[in-house]
Amino acid sequence: MKPNKLRKLLQAGQPSLGTRLHSIWPATVEALGHTGLFDYVEFLAEYAPFDLFALDNFCRAVELFDMSAVIKVEAEPRTYLAQRGVGAGFQGVLFADVRSAQDARDCVRILKPDTPQDGGLFSVSMRRFTYMGYGGTPEYAQAVRDIVVMVMIVMMLTVSTRVGSIQFALQVALESLPHGSQSAGDRLKVKLLKKGYCPTPHPAGQHDVGLMVMD
Repeated sequence: MKPNKLRKLLQAGQPSLGTRLHSIWPATVEALGHTGLFDYVEFLAEYAPFDLFALDNFCRAVELFDMSAVIKVEAEPRTYLAQRGVGAGFQGVLFADVRSAQDARDCVRILKPDTPQDGGLFSVSMRRFTYMGYGGTPEYAQAVRDIVVMVMIVMMLTVSTRVGSIQFALQVALESLPHGSQSAGDRLKVKLLKKGYCPTPHPAGQHDVGLMVMD
């Protein structure tokens, strides 16, 4: 099991710098790695074409350097995409199009171990990130717990008529995270409100709001 650099930075309260790729080509990852500038590289699987073999090779390239790999997945089939991504070696998953607090809770559960303690949906699997083993050990369960779960809220249809919808959006995301993650999110909320951040209404009833919460 490879060390999760992004998780370690989060636990230490340190900032991280990443970049996003619309291409699955490993040579691009290597070029980025040689710069020595980035803590993680995010593959935009929501937009770019790929197959399962390419996910493995993307992560192999990332592991040549002191970086983590992150994958952005679309709403459906998010369970399949997220778990196969982690199996390939991605150490963080960004879930797009999270529309409710329950959506956020479901995303977190997808990437928590299937144990009585965690109550997640990620069971034992013999995929690339466990080679050469089958998983199921305490170390395996901890590695799954260490996967960085991110939820992105970009559509505010359910709160378009509420006053202070940015506060609601933040609360939706914060409620979905395990105990102990709220303090950083609360600090973010305070900073946004102090800056007077508020959504801009659109004729279609949506808001021009982009929010990502990371656990």
